[in-house]
Amino acid sequence: MCIRDRIITRMAKQLALPIEKHSFGTIWYLQTGEGKATAFFVTNTFMNISGSSVKSCIDYCKLENPAKDMIVLHDDLDTGFGKLKIKRGGSAQGHNGIKSIIEVLNEQSEFPRMKIGIDRPATKESSVVAKYVTSSFSKEQLAQMDQISQDVIQTLRQESFIP
Repeated sequence: MCIRDRIITRMAKQLALPIEKHSFGTIWYLQTGEGKATAFFVTNTFMNISGSSVKSCIDYCKLENPAKDMIVLHDDLDTGFGKLKIKRGGSAQGHNGIKSIIEVLNEQSEFPRMKIGIDRPATKESSVVAKYVTSSFSKEQLAQMDQISQDVIQTLRQESFIP
């Protein structure tokens, strides 16, 4: 399971959110008042081909402006483990999952992203990197997941993505 999925699942448990399962993925809702809700979504696909699932969720949730109404959480090799960075729009910077989402959303690709650091292996050789990003987390990394989840919640609140 990727760090994004682990963090969103932990956040949903920490916030005691109701759940919906769909063919395109799983959605948890955080009621934000006045009939509005924030949806946390985990695709049923690998991140690198997640664009169509994200589009299905956007359509299901009736988001009119994904660039304003959503944030994508994803792993980042160039950031230390558990560190967070917010990026607003721009290129995929080599991240195949973000590339897939941009391809599907076309002109609506200026959505914000939260990068969750996973470090980088010692080499940039593609086969080593591919194995690294799909490998299991160490015991030390797993022990940090609850704190990372809390940090994500705090950052989402500071950035006004959730109340």
